Amino acid sequence: MVSFRDSDCQPTYQLGAELSGVAKWIVDRIDLVNWLTLRTIGNHRAVKSSYIWLIVVPLMARAFATANAKHSIQVLGATFEITFDLPFSWKVFYFSATAIATGTTIYAVYCPSIIRDSSDYSNFIDREGASQLMLRIPVAQNARIYGRHDELTTFVAQLCVPNRNASESERIPINHNTILTDFEVESAKLPDAFQMTRALVSRWHPAARVCCGVSYLIGFVLLGWVFVDSFLFVANFAA
Repeated sequence: MVSFRDSDCQPTYQLGAELSGVAKWIVDRIDLVNWLTLRTIGNHRAVKSSYIWLIVVPLMARAFATANAKHSIQVLGATFEITFDLPFSWKVFYFSATAIATGTTIYAVYCPSIIRDSSDYSNFIDREGASQLMLRIPVAQNARIYGRHDELTTFVAQLCVPNRNASESERIPINHNTILTDFEVESAKLPDAFQMTRALVSRWHPAARVCCGVSYLIGFVLLGWVFVDSFLFVANFAA
């Protein structure tokens, strides 16, 4: 009978495990801004197009700056005045696009591919094939880099079985090496393993997550400013 030994897998580091008070509160808030949350924004088609506006906005601003602000035309004896002034600041719009593009760049670089490129397990299989090793590698990295060995132990205990290379009488230590060589995920539990792996890696790169979230926040606040400014302009013009 194969047995597990997790003595080699005691947690050496947990983000916020030894923190208290204000520091613990900050860590908890940071974990709310995870890659699964940011994926909704980072993978949106409109957000991905923010790079285009970094080129388009300066060109349009220059074009409108060189054009006369107002033109008069006559139709059936009546004179109409057309204005080419825009009801918002080009600078605010450009800074908004810059902030969103910055967040999108951070997202593209640091968001784990299992979150960024796969919306669900079926999509993951279509992209990565049937290799379950792609599920175990992030769990091993999660333990090796971030010291979350307890999460690795839970993953193995709940979802994995020893592979055919393991001896029947061998006591297998659970660590970031053996999960790659001596264990495999049960076939029926692959969708659960996919979800657990995504949850584990969603907390990777905390500094990048914060910068990404702050960039998106600044970008959308400035964009909201543009919309409000435009609405007030139209309201005043109609009045």
